[in-house]
Amino acid sequence: MHARPRYSFPCDIWSAGVLLYCLVCKSMPFAVGETTARSQDHDFMTMRPPPRSVRLSSKLRDLLHQLLRLDPSARPTAKQALKHPWFVS
Repeated sequence: MHARPRYSFPCDIWSAGVLLYCLVCKSMPFAVGETTARSQDHDFMTMRPPPRSVRLSSKLRDLLHQLLRLDPSARPTAKQALKHPWFVS
């Protein structure tokens, strides 16, 4: 019998990031054959630029990058995400 992969709440955080992007941009956040980008302190999937008709604030971009980090242990918890300046403001 094969062991089932462990499910964890960071998967939900990833999904929330994808859904948030879809809701505000009305498109999917990743292109086919997505690539990873390495930033100073975290890795994240390279998001598609939003459509020209959509302007993402720097706070929203930051939140999306946090939610979509490749390393599940680097993603915020739901409580931490809800304290992000984008939600608070």
